[in-house]
Amino acid sequence: MNHVHNELSEKGYIYRLLIAASSKEDIQMKIILLNKEATELEQEEIKSIFYELVKKTI
Repeated sequence: MNHVHNELSEKGYIYRLLIAASSKEDIQMKIILLNKEATELEQEEIKSIFYELVKKTI
C-alpha cells in the first residue's frame, strides 16, 4: 500500500482508501479522491497504477 500511496501522491491525488478483505482471493479496494472528481481517463490511470504495483509484488 505504501507504493500505491507514493505513486498517487506524486501525481497529486488526495484520497482515502477503503479496503475489505474476506480472504486472499477476495480483496476489494475503493479509492476515493478528495481533491477532485476523477475523469474516466484518471480512473483508468489510478487502476493502472494499482494493478502494475500488484503485478510487481506477485
